Amino acid sequence: MMEYLHGRDWVMATTLPVSRKTFSNLLSKGWVEHRGTLNELAYRITDKGLTAMKTRVRIYR
Repeated sequence: MMEYLHGRDWVMATTLPVSRKTFSNLLSKGWVEHRGTLNELAYRITDKGLTAMKTRVRIYR
């Protein structure tokens, strides 16, 4: 979902292919922010979200 927001300004929620739970998790982490209500709801990635995208994730084998 973050890829849809990366490098863009406010994106209308109706154009994003994700669930409410995903948005809820990203909002609670502070990685995205929202504005508007119902039909005008839009999201954008925050600086904290950009940092999270760039952070390396260790893979254990």
